[in-house]
Amino acid sequence: MARKKSPRNLPRLPKLKISDRREHKSETLLQTLRHIAGATQEENDRTFYSMREVSSEYRTPVSAVADIYRRLEREGLLRRVRGSKTLLRGRQHDRKISVRGVVGLPRMTSKYVTIQDYRLFLKRLRRELRLSGFAAQTVDTDGPEAADFVERVRKYDVDTIVWFQPGQLAKQVKLRLQDLGLRIIGVSDGMRPTIPCQYEIRREPAVREILRHWRNESALNSILVVSGSGSSPAVLGEEQLAEIAADEGLEVELCHAQSRSIRKLLDMLSQQENAGIVFLSSAGPLVAFRSPESMTEIFEHCRVALVEGAVNMPFARLPDVRVDLVLLDWQLVAQKIVGDLIIDADLNARSPVTFLAESRLRVPLSQYAEVI
Repeated sequence: MARKKSPRNLPRLPKLKISDRREHKSETLLQTLRHIAGATQEENDRTFYSMREVSSEYRTPVSAVADIYRRLEREGLLRRVRGSKTLLRGRQHDRKISVRGVVGLPRMTSKYVTIQDYRLFLKRLRRELRLSGFAAQTVDTDGPEAADFVERVRKYDVDTIVWFQPGQLAKQVKLRLQDLGLRIIGVSDGMRPTIPCQYEIRREPAVREILRHWRNESALNSILVVSGSGSSPAVLGEEQLAEIAADEGLEVELCHAQSRSIRKLLDMLSQQENAGIVFLSSAGPLVAFRSPESMTEIFEHCRVALVEGAVNMPFARLPDVRVDLVLLDWQLVAQKIVGDLIIDADLNARSPVTFLAESRLRVPLSQYAEVI
């Protein structure tokens, strides 16, 4: 009997500018292929790029591509058919696993839509939970009173909550949720958390590396910090960033993206000389959404750092520009959290687990920005 064919219809492999260093080359390919897999996943399995196809396109040894495919297979994205092909797993695969428990994921919709790192954490964690036998239930936090939020959690029959960047609502409902017998796991990211957190993200060392490079290698002597909406607090506050800049011998000027018209703001930014520009929180997405063409000009003429992941440009083609990024391996974070859930570790009995962000200098924005 002839083997049943799986549909292909994948986009062409993107052109990439990859560092000659092997570890950077492998990490870039991993990020790219993971992104394509997540963006093109359908209900059923479909044929994925062959290892030789990827090896030929990027002039990378087949053995290195095989290592990347094995990692994506462990993440549950790919399935290899021995001696035949590689399949991109369909979404129906998640539904075939028995449920270990129900994990609630509080989500602020405004941040989920605008801030890529916030969105990637929840997406990676939700998928890792499902692949490991947990049911993942998103619980929106925009606007509800504490009592309403608790009622939603009860309705979904949640037994554990993983709360990323817990704010005032987490503080208000913590005792009520614990009275229901729920376990609350906090994940802090820069901001001072309102509840104890068992995991923490640290971005300061990566930001410091970028600013030091600006001063020493690019001869910049000041930075302009652009903050966004007050409803979406930045993971690094203005005062904290100013302290880091002062330590590195850089002057700091603060600017609020909503304190003036976007056009005036863009004109001011494009005229910066001997200064780097740091976008905090929703400032980057806000400016990119309002005027993608002008934002592209800023990327082309200024040294720009994005501390909460890449920005997206909805309805516009991502420009071929280079930026400085602060990046987290969200897959590693998700695997550690889910692994602890599986072994039912007593997270409160140990010191918080710390994940360090990494800096990426002068990397293509299109390579890291998620398509939405």
